[in-house]
Amino acid sequence: MVSRTLTQYFPPLKNLVYAVPAILLCVALQIQLTFFKNADYLGIRLSAADLLLPFLGCLIIGRLFLRRDPWPRWQVPYTYLWLLGLTTLMSFALMNGYIHTGQWNPWALINKYAGWFVLLGYLGVGAWIAGQDRCNGKKIVADTFIGFWVITLIISLIYMIYIDLAGTSHQIYNLYPIEALMANRNAYAFLSFSALGFMTAHEMGKPKPASFIFYLVWALVPLFYIYNASRAGLIVLFFILLAYFIVNLKWSLRHILIPLLIGITLTIGYTLWHKDSLALAVTFKRVHQTAQLTMLSEMSAAEVHEKLDYDGDQVRLHTFQDALAVWQTHPVFGGGFGSFRKYQLENRGTYSDVIDFTALWLLAETGLVGLGAFVVFFALSLWRIFRRIRMKQDPDGFYLGVLMIMLVFAIMSLVHELLYTRFLWFFMGMALAVPAPERHS
Repeated sequence: MVSRTLTQYFPPLKNLVYAVPAILLCVALQIQLTFFKNADYLGIRLSAADLLLPFLGCLIIGRLFLRRDPWPRWQVPYTYLWLLGLTTLMSFALMNGYIHTGQWNPWALINKYAGWFVLLGYLGVGAWIAGQDRCNGKKIVADTFIGFWVITLIISLIYMIYIDLAGTSHQIYNLYPIEALMANRNAYAFLSFSALGFMTAHEMGKPKPASFIFYLVWALVPLFYIYNASRAGLIVLFFILLAYFIVNLKWSLRHILIPLLIGITLTIGYTLWHKDSLALAVTFKRVHQTAQLTMLSEMSAAEVHEKLDYDGDQVRLHTFQDALAVWQTHPVFGGGFGSFRKYQLENRGTYSDVIDFTALWLLAETGLVGLGAFVVFFALSLWRIFRRIRMKQDPDGFYLGVLMIMLVFAIMSLVHELLYTRFLWFFMGMALAVPAPERHS
């Protein structure tokens, strides 16, 4: 019994070649770093895992060509052809951007085109880890990813509360909203709600009762929202609750709803007690701004600009309008990479922001063809994962967890550009790879 337990967490030395990359990636994927930042340049933001990817790529390619490991097989038919087709599409978008703008856009070249190959790398690494029968990659990934997220969440909340209670305004505004190690509030919200959904599936799949840490995390969710204030995150939270109530109502009522209600009660008490909190004041203002967005359809264009008092919402409206204008000019294949930036510079005199809507960005710069290709591949991936769950081939809840991550992405990407989120593709690679026992059969 002891030997079996040790093997789960400390595999034999020959299997560390799989376990160590899995552990390092699960930690590094939750850390974002900024390089080359100065007074005139915001810098380049990369995941810490990007620094590991070239070394892992060399390791994996070497083992594949030396026949030490098998090439990944996929549950989605013709996955390699799909990836080749999507890569061709991205290459065409790069060339198309040059044709329509007359220049190579460095930002688009690095972030969008080169970034696409980074995503393919994470997809491949995930498939490589999941396809090994000598290492329980799914368990190592689940435990490490969830464990590191929980630790950073608790530490970040404790520190934020400590600073907030101290009442030093400049320190509060430097820390608020809470971002942990992701360097962006919305990126951390996407990570947190994805990890919450994944953790819940993992606990639901266990034969034994849920752990104390699981109850603690769900009780901390309301407090996390108070200090993160991601408006899309609030919608995702309701979706996660609804999804798990549908999957297993009795289990969810006992293990999710009770600690969540306790957390809501304690958070309400905390907000009533700490009325002077600057962070809470900003959060409540954001909630009010969200209510304004629900009335957009009833406002004229002049009223929208007058009544939307959050600059970010006005910027988002401008980017949506400009993205649609770019698409209408080039509906089939889009304007190409960099075309949206050029359109804004020519028509507004400045580039405001990225298109905070993944599907709209794909539509504007890759057209109906590009958007359709990504949607079909994503839908096929969702279906294959859902089919495994429906056929009772998910005893530990791993596939249900990845399904939740993908659905959280689908919802949050309606108001954010999240296609290039690294951990999404890493988990997709693990879930879409054919497991070793099935590959042998």
